[in-house]
Amino acid sequence: MHFKGRPMRRGFAVFVVILCGLLVCGCGTIYDPPVIKSITPSSYAIPASFFKAKQFGVSPDVSAQEGYATNGVNNFLFGKSKIVETDSAWTQTYVNAKPFAGMTGMTLDHLGDGEVSNGYIYDAIACSSSDKSCGARHKAIAVYAANTVGLPLVNWADITSSSCDAESGLAVGPNNTLYVASFYVNPSQLCLFDATTLEPKGTLTLSTPIPYVQGISYNAAAQQFAVSSDSASKIIGYIYFVSLSGEVSGPYLTPQKDEVEGLDYTQGYIGYDVSSAIQYIFPFQVAGSNFKPGAVVYGNALDRQTFYQNSGSLISVVKATTMSGFGAVKIKVVNPGLLGGTSNTVKFTVSAASN
Repeated sequence: MHFKGRPMRRGFAVFVVILCGLLVCGCGTIYDPPVIKSITPSSYAIPASFFKAKQFGVSPDVSAQEGYATNGVNNFLFGKSKIVETDSAWTQTYVNAKPFAGMTGMTLDHLGDGEVSNGYIYDAIACSSSDKSCGARHKAIAVYAANTVGLPLVNWADITSSSCDAESGLAVGPNNTLYVASFYVNPSQLCLFDATTLEPKGTLTLSTPIPYVQGISYNAAAQQFAVSSDSASKIIGYIYFVSLSGEVSGPYLTPQKDEVEGLDYTQGYIGYDVSSAIQYIFPFQVAGSNFKPGAVVYGNALDRQTFYQNSGSLISVVKATTMSGFGAVKIKVVNPGLLGGTSNTVKFTVSAASN
């Protein structure tokens, strides 16, 4: 028995030697591990006071049933019929409890997810689809003065004739353009308006419909929109990205099993409204080589939601709630399979911005 076992062990040893040789020398494509060259962005700065004292990455409970916006310091909360501005510690500074006042000849009762830009608050307003008394389903765009007592209305326009229902919200995009999203009427389209005159500027067709849109926000650095939406049952929330040409990718995030409302992407990180609080995520792109379909990004040894674009690009997100606090996250990529391999490690940093 002992003698008969030798040839088997010898053959196995030869196989191991050959395999190890291939792995070490890199011959062929048996072992071609992923390589990270860069992460974009490699860091985010966010005010520490945005978060609960005892839970990193989550705001205190706030009344933002419809949406959220920030200029990086102050917070802007959109209820169904109230706009509130707070400081970075979520203390109320200004409020408009009658946002529909002054828009004559219209029946309006529902604020969408607004956005803040250059000292103004922009919002899309509608007569709610759930309000049976609406009749004509009036729709409007409104502009309010930020950082001002009463957050007064300074401009508005009737957009009832547009092909978007204005119940979801709007984003301030490039070229002084407002992008209005639809919740029900047209999930395949955004309606465009001039941010100064509020005159129509056409439409943008989405490559894939996004049903039940709750909010939209634009990030100039990434040159793309983030769009939040819900499942039909309103128990699962999603976040998509949309390019300026209307190309939809995602969903890139299923935040949790709960309804997601509006969001803000203007600062690069994403703050989204869920369960009466604002939670934060940090999206980034991993550039490198040898990424395989099914590759997974790991951050501090935890697998992160990962989206394969091609062999040189991955998109991933770090939810702030998975971090213990500000600091560096060690990022690596692991390809699938026994011989998939693991990349080098790079750092992604989230720091506390000064208020």
